[in-house]
Amino acid sequence: MNKEEVLLFLPLITALAEGKTIQARWDGKWKDCSSPSFWGLPEFWRIKPTPRSLWMVTVKGVEWTFSSKARADACYSPGIGHTAVEYREVMDE
Repeated sequence: MNKEEVLLFLPLITALAEGKTIQARWDGKWKDCSSPSFWGLPEFWRIKPTPRSLWMVTVKGVEWTFSSKARADACYSPGIGHTAVEYREVMDE
């Protein structure tokens, strides 16, 4: 492995050291690796993405989005009929 290849794998190795899950691409699908060997090209490896979520409140037909339920509830009161609904991203495997 040369210097350029090491630099491409470095973010993956750092993520592994931080306890993040590393995935390898097998048969066109991403699979979790409990003990990655980092063989092949860096394109076959990735840090497992974290699903994103957002909270939405509808007020008189207008939708407002927030990064957390606490922020949604702080801006709109559930007691007067406003309901915060969580939307979570679905990650393909």
